Amino acid sequence: LEALLQAECSNRKRCHNELLDLKGQVRVFCRIRPLLLREKGQEIVATSKDEYTTEVTRIQTSVDGSPKKDKRLAQFDAVFG
Repeated sequence: LEALLQAECSNRKRCHNELLDLKGQVRVFCRIRPLLLREKGQEIVATSKDEYTTEVTRIQTSVDGSPKKDKRLAQFDAVFG
């Protein structure tokens, strides 16, 4: 059942992309690059949730000095990486 759902979602997205190409609408893609060697061991701030969604974590320092994490989701036409 899940395989059928995935196939239908892919087919719907393909048809939607063809429609957008015909209309000439701008599409936005996101690439999450691999960590650099000097970044190994650090917290990852951008992760791919699925093929259309990415989650960005922003770490801020509050007034009292404690770290605060703010997570946000962003939708794209495609997410790579």
